[in-house]
This record gives sequence, C-alpha cells and structure tokens, in this order.
Amino acid sequence: MLCFSTRAVRFAPSALYLDFYSIGAGIDDDILEYTENAVFQQLSEGVIDFYETTRWGREGEITLCMEYNNVNSSRELLSKIVPEMYSLTRNPMVNVYLGDSCGDKAKATLQDISSYK
Repeated sequence: MLCFSTRAVRFAPSALYLDFYSIGAGIDDDILEYTENAVFQQLSEGVIDFYETTRWGREGEITLCMEYNNVNSSRELLSKIVPEMYSLTRNPMVNVYLGDSCGDKAKATLQDISSYK
C-alpha cells in the first residue's frame, strides 16, 4: 500500500513564539514594532506559512507565533531582531520558544534569547 501526503515533513521545530512580557511598566513598544516589521517582511517573502498574535495581559503583553516552511528562516529572524533588541535595552523582556506548530506552546521549548545576539 502506498500513501502520499501533500503535508510537508518537518524534521525540526518550525514554529517560533515570541512572548513580549512586562513587569509593571508595559511592554517595549519599539521592540515590538521592529519585530512586527521584520515578521511582515518575511510574510511578504512567503517564508512564513502561518502567523497569529495573542494578547494576554493588561499591560500590552502579546505572543507572536510564526510557522515557517524552513526552520532556518526562524533563526534568520532571530539573528536580525535580537541584536536590535539588545541595542534598545539591556534586558529585552521577550521570551523565545521553538515548537512544532502554533497553538501548542505547552510543548514548545524555551530558548536562551542571548544566544542569538
């Protein structure tokens, strides 16, 4: 019996979660705007298969989730935005997670954001 699927086989996590959090003073809007512009650029290039945002706090907290058709593209985004985050602030209040798909953050793995500087 032969089976075929049009669904891509993924060998590495392809979902990137960016959690913008706050400790009493709201999120960093400059970092969020820069990040969203970089994400929109990748969307226009067709690198992102799926994109969603979830607002979850009272101070602007938000999670961006992107599903990539190539795992290297998520690393390219991080290599672009993380140095900019650190140029704007010493301690970016952004958590980075890698997972298989958006909507399943519980199974995603927290990353060390400073490793992408």
